[in-house]
Amino acid sequence: MYTLQSVAKVLTTAVTAFAALAQAKPAFGSGEILVIGDNATEPPQYSEYFNALRNHSSITLKFASIRDKSLDLISDDGVEYENVIILPVSSKALGPKLKASNLVQYYNAGGNILAFTSENSSPESLFEFFKELDINISPKDYKAVDHFSYSKSKSSYKHDTLELSAASDFVADRIVKAPASKPLIYRGSGAYLGNNPNTIPILRGSSTSYVYDSSDDSLALTSPWVSGTQSTFAAAFQGLNNARAVWIGSDETLLDNKYLQDKNLYNAEFIDEVSKWVFQEKSVIRNTFVAHEPADNNTAKATSYTSGFSLYKVNEDVRYTAGVQEWVNDKWVPYVADDIQVEFVMLDPYYRINLGKPTAETPEQGAIYTVTFKVPDQYGIFTFKLDYKRPGLSYLEKRNTVTVRHTANDEWPRSWEITNSWIYFFSFASVVGAWVIFVVFYFYTDNGAPFSETVKKFE
Repeated sequence: MYTLQSVAKVLTTAVTAFAALAQAKPAFGSGEILVIGDNATEPPQYSEYFNALRNHSSITLKFASIRDKSLDLISDDGVEYENVIILPVSSKALGPKLKASNLVQYYNAGGNILAFTSENSSPESLFEFFKELDINISPKDYKAVDHFSYSKSKSSYKHDTLELSAASDFVADRIVKAPASKPLIYRGSGAYLGNNPNTIPILRGSSTSYVYDSSDDSLALTSPWVSGTQSTFAAAFQGLNNARAVWIGSDETLLDNKYLQDKNLYNAEFIDEVSKWVFQEKSVIRNTFVAHEPADNNTAKATSYTSGFSLYKVNEDVRYTAGVQEWVNDKWVPYVADDIQVEFVMLDPYYRINLGKPTAETPEQGAIYTVTFKVPDQYGIFTFKLDYKRPGLSYLEKRNTVTVRHTANDEWPRSWEITNSWIYFFSFASVVGAWVIFVVFYFYTDNGAPFSETVKKFE
């Protein structure tokens, strides 16, 4: 397998910007991609991007038309295609097979979606689908402008070609980082996001940007559709099933060959990183194992860290262990973090404990986190809950249900082990001792003549 360094030395064309994408592999599955557009052929203006995907050793591309009546995204066995790319189309809808309900069903089944719209294309199916994800796409003919942060060499007099390079514009480091020096050129539509915690802004407008209806320029200043940092140009959503969806409001500047071939722009790197994220090639973590056992357990630990303990006693010390890995450069490596937590829950969490830094790292089990705590003085059904959700990372959720019993009658400390009971022992011993002394004195002490005999003697 070629490394990223060896590929970078071989590729001398603009495909160099896609070297990481061309060599990356998805963490799960084969990376099959269905590309949907107006026609069932590859758009020549996007050949640079698709060639980079095609050079991927584990990715296969299939092109389909929105008019294909035999197109099905899911079947009884699950998704037909693991990943879907939807290009801007000339029609208002995506056809009967790609309604919003079909896209939602496909996404809930675990499929990944990368969708592009533009100021001239905003199909109703995508509009309704992303609205379900709290990403509200602007209608057709709406465009983003910025009279301060625009490209002076590429923008028209309307300042509709934006130049984005500030760190505040790139707000999802786990998806794509802000450029160090090169700007990103953007011309397209916009969106605004809701409050869903699973919605992730990727590319955000500056405080001077806004989106308006370009069919009526008089509305630009009086009633913009969205303005300032609320305007979003690319956004992502990750469901609880770890399926990923990304919307990008421009195909011209982020897919077209002339922009991707320009090495002075950040466009190629941007679409590269976003594609790797949505196709599960980066920012993917998994839980290799969880184990829990009494902290004073003297039995030999199983090398697989499987836990067979399901019954604990109140106030018992328990050790909880978890292993986490991350998919990096085509392999699983230990995932190192210091913010992973475990909860010990009945109805509400009795404990929420930070696992801290990993105590060990192994290639097979990843980073191993361990924490020890005392079971609360409450018996019942409890759950070890590992719930790790961070924007841009795949979610971890692991639950283990155990029973906590009360202390048995023969498990309480004996009375002589309780220091407060020693006074009662002393009192009892004192009474017994005094009685013995009294008996001894009573039987073995000479009391002299009786009193009546003494009286007669004096008479």
